[in-house]
Amino acid sequence: NAAIHGFIIDKTDFDFYRQNPNVLRVVNKPVDAISTQEALSRANAFRKTLAEKAAGFDAQIDTDFIDPTTGMLLDAAPDGQPKQVHISAALWTGVYMASQVYRFEATGDAKAKANALKTLDGILKLQEVTGDWKQFARAIRVAQGNPQPPWHAGAGALSGLEWLEGGNNDMMKGLYLAYLFGNRLVCTTTSNDPLCARIRTNAKHLSD
Repeated sequence: NAAIHGFIIDKTDFDFYRQNPNVLRVVNKPVDAISTQEALSRANAFRKTLAEKAAGFDAQIDTDFIDPTTGMLLDAAPDGQPKQVHISAALWTGVYMASQVYRFEATGDAKAKANALKTLDGILKLQEVTGDWKQFARAIRVAQGNPQPPWHAGAGALSGLEWLEGGNNDMMKGLYLAYLFGNRLVCTTTSNDPLCARIRTNAKHLSD
């Protein structure tokens, strides 16, 4: 009734792309922008192992999407344009931090632990930079001078940073994640790690 006379399910793409990772294959369609993009999506899904994908994503985030000074997640930008801190860095940096703790626990990779510690420090500063326990930043960046609202100059020892107002219950989930996984990473029964002390102090002030 719907004039559909046949539907072919082709299950050979997985094997094909594992054997030919640098080829795009368009089957029974005109070769145009849409069919090529569909083929690219299948190729990206199938041609690399999960381990290869993980390594690729880790490398891309490390080189392109983490601020090396603050540990905050950066937003995407057109090629050649500087990346800015993500407006929801509090949340997504916490998610990234948790992923690196999982990675460290699964692989023992020292780089994953270093990534987690850097981003944990950045998350902790979201509370510390405002000078007011009743509010936390949704992002921080290296001071650019004369910040205009919603950006503000950091307080005290963190005057070299600027912070973005608007920390809310959504952004706070990043803090929950970072403190939970940070506790797993550094707060052992024998640890005197200063990061652990900061986690415990800041966590107590979340209720503020």
